[in-house]
Amino acid sequence: MDSEERENEYSSYGRGRRRSLGGKAQLEQVLRMYFVERMSMRKVADAMGVSHMSVYRMLSDPNVEVLL
Repeated sequence: MDSEERENEYSSYGRGRRRSLGGKAQLEQVLRMYFVERMSMRKVADAMGVSHMSVYRMLSDPNVEVLL
């Protein structure tokens, strides 16, 4: 398999880690999607472009202040 075929093989789903959640605006958006819009953790993660475990960690953090 040459490099062009290998590049095309990976281009459809990306490579490497998903990006991390960061910032107050993203936190507020995740909280709104999960608690107000009643989206599942998996759907929130897909919408934000992160893993579902990142969303789980964010929501289970005891230091997160819910301002809803």
